[in-house]
Amino acid sequence: MEKIFGKVIEEVEEKLPFFDIPLFIGGQHVGGRVASMIAVNSKHAHKITGVIVLGYPFYPQGYPKRDANYIHFNKIKIPFLIIQGNRDRFGDVIAVRK
Repeated sequence: MEKIFGKVIEEVEEKLPFFDIPLFIGGQHVGGRVASMIAVNSKHAHKITGVIVLGYPFYPQGYPKRDANYIHFNKIKIPFLIIQGNRDRFGDVIAVRK
């Protein structure tokens, strides 16, 4: 999935080289997690203006209440929006408040 994000970012750069527009990436659940990690740990990180996530998977499937999926959050230095439902089994209110 990281390779796909990278290819899309490169295509946007190639097709819109003359536009100075902000680049936001994002996804739903795992796609959002990958987007947040790309914003921190990829060769494209400096090109990204912000990340938008619909339903972040705070808890890995099968491992409730572990925090491994969001330990990289403190490295995110750009706007980062998570829209989380209050009945999402991979991220409840407690996880969001952390």
